[in-house]
Amino acid sequence: MSEILVNTIKKADGTGSLTVPAETGTVVTTASPLTSVPGAITHMTQYKMDAVIATVNDDVITNWELPDRNYNGVGTAVSVASGLFSFPVTGTWLATSSYSCYSNSGGVLYMGFKHEFSTDSGSSFTTLAGDVLNSAHTTNAFNQGAAHMVLHVSDISTYRFRIIVQTSDSQGRINGSSTETRSNVVFIRLGDA
Repeated sequence: MSEILVNTIKKADGTGSLTVPAETGTVVTTASPLTSVPGAITHMTQYKMDAVIATVNDDVITNWELPDRNYNGVGTAVSVASGLFSFPVTGTWLATSSYSCYSNSGGVLYMGFKHEFSTDSGSSFTTLAGDVLNSAHTTNAFNQGAAHMVLHVSDISTYRFRIIVQTSDSQGRINGSSTETRSNVVFIRLGDA
């Protein structure tokens, strides 16, 4: 293997130069694609709920769609079918959700989301994060919440993620829209597992 030792590389006409850093690493130029930079985000997917849903405790949320406006994912998307999210590649993933909810009547005590993770293709799930809000027995009491978790996905053929509803009453509503992002989930691959 050959080795060239230099501190600075200059163009032949002297109009530009590249200084080699003292530490080991990767030199990035403006021509380098972002995904080739070590530590860069290689995958990001966002889904939003496409309509308001009436809640029943422990229902899996299934009405997910990609945002309609000003959205570009990064890399291969996390896919969803019947409310079960599947990952395109192994790695350490951040799953973060935010939601808007309200009570349709005065009987709702609480509403929220729960993040669940499966390593056996969805046969069984473990709850890893969640957020439940008090709706104070008031009609049209609006709340917002969020939940975040880090997932270590080592097998894309069997690892699944889902979000389920937590509510005290069927009069709870999770806010969604066909045109706006009101309740959503975002997946970002942070690195290798």
